[in-house]
Amino acid sequence: MVEGAAPLWVDQIRSWDEPELPDEVRSEVTASPEQSVPLLLALLGDEEMLNLYGAIHVIEMLGQVEAADAIPALVNVLVEEPGTRLADAADEALRRFGADAVPALMAAMEAHADCVSYTLGGCAAGTADPEVREALLAVLADDPDLACGCLAAFGDPSVIPMLMDELAVADVLEDKGVVAGQTVIELVRAIEKLGGDAGALGRRRIREVEHVRAPMRELLSQIQTAKSGIRWRRLRRSDF
Repeated sequence: MVEGAAPLWVDQIRSWDEPELPDEVRSEVTASPEQSVPLLLALLGDEEMLNLYGAIHVIEMLGQVEAADAIPALVNVLVEEPGTRLADAADEALRRFGADAVPALMAAMEAHADCVSYTLGGCAAGTADPEVREALLAVLADDPDLACGCLAAFGDPSVIPMLMDELAVADVLEDKGVVAGQTVIELVRAIEKLGGDAGALGRRRIREVEHVRAPMRELLSQIQTAKSGIRWRRLRRSDF
């Protein structure tokens, strides 16, 4: 909770409910990080004090001033708010810290790899940190789709052989319908982003994906064509 005599901007941010924060407010906050960071962290820690946009602006400014004290709080946002706009903002903010954010993210990997590994890959980009490399390769075994984005962001070509091994065994039927074989697609993309070439194996696996997806695509096309001649209605409980 923010206590005592606080600058005017504290109340402004607390009540702000717009996607854009006035430049003069943002400038005032970022001009004096020594004063503003504790207040921003206090606001972020009190959910009752902020609406969505207010929280996003706080996270953005914590990244903008690159205050190391903010790193644990930003990692906590990734863990507590996965898949939300708050997590997206925290990811962007943490990437400003680069390698300085890696220790806190690594500490969260054991219990929350699904929430923090993508940000870890981005923050450690270009470092070739062996501990980060091993942590991200561990994700490859459990969640190849997620690991592909993390490893591509990490940018270490030495992981290409592991991605190729995974490409060789990836199950194109693990998912259904139009997303069948998405793991194969992500693996090929990651290999290419890292400067590799999936070669004949990649081309064969892509053809398998296209073959599996074709019936669902045809069905969706037929449904779309038929819509113009069908009167759609809301299903009632009695329809089941």
